[in-house]
Amino acid sequence: EFRRVLFRSGYTAKCYDCHGSHSILKVDDKNSKVHPANRLGTCRSCHNGKKDLAEATPGFVTFGPHAHPHDFKKYPEMWITARFMWALLGGVFAFFWLHSGLWYFRELRDRKARLARPHVRTDELPPEQERKQFRRFGAGWRLAHLVFAISVMLLVLTGMTVFYADSSWAPVVVGLLGGPKIAGLIHRVSAATMLGIFAIHLVYVAVHLWKVRKTFHWFGPDSLVPSWQDAKDMLGMFKWFFGMGPKPLFDRWTYWERFDYWAVFWGMAIIGGSGLMLALPTYTAAFLPGWVLNVAMLVHG
Repeated sequence: EFRRVLFRSGYTAKCYDCHGSHSILKVDDKNSKVHPANRLGTCRSCHNGKKDLAEATPGFVTFGPHAHPHDFKKYPEMWITARFMWALLGGVFAFFWLHSGLWYFRELRDRKARLARPHVRTDELPPEQERKQFRRFGAGWRLAHLVFAISVMLLVLTGMTVFYADSSWAPVVVGLLGGPKIAGLIHRVSAATMLGIFAIHLVYVAVHLWKVRKTFHWFGPDSLVPSWQDAKDMLGMFKWFFGMGPKPLFDRWTYWERFDYWAVFWGMAIIGGSGLMLALPTYTAAFLPGWVLNVAMLVHG
């Protein structure tokens, strides 16, 4: 599907680039520019290895420029992927909205009944001269979190202008960013920044685990690896929500903290992987069918 923001800019193909102008023929006509036998040649009329467009590879032939997730017969891969992603996102949001809502009302009920107690009892603290203070994150990690958050915000801003190019606000945002090329550059720099910080995190975790390899327990309280205890804690929390049991006591990491931590790995793999495929379509289409790029675009958004 051609996007209006890029279409207006002149940086992308127009309808006549693929279909022709005065000689538009049906797809099954052997003389048609979009006939399967002629399609690669049509693609290579622009993607010819010159300027900044690498030469089109065989996978371009099976790419669907008009593909959408609403027609199973024509685009089964996109239809299935769309429904999987909708179920995944809808399920996750629904679960945690329910979780947060039930928690809020249980806390509210306990406070009205004066059953809640402060998390810290100041009269039970040791004298001030005996207290120890711990800095949770050092300066480097705080800076990494800040840059990571900004990079994600820029990715969303620049990416959504393409996905919602038909809206009234998208062309305005692209114009403020300096045009489609600059917006694309911002998107790629932000993506490299996000993936770079994630890679640094992986290196740090690997080095730390190597240092504590003799004493570290993969399913212990200091580990972020999920265990059966998380399922028991989650069940206990729902029992507490409905007044069927006491509130569970947690170890260092709760089940929702572990979920949040590993959700980033899913995001980096799916969003980062699909983004790289879209950023390097020629190489992707050299090894994979073109419809993979349609699926990657859907998943990426």
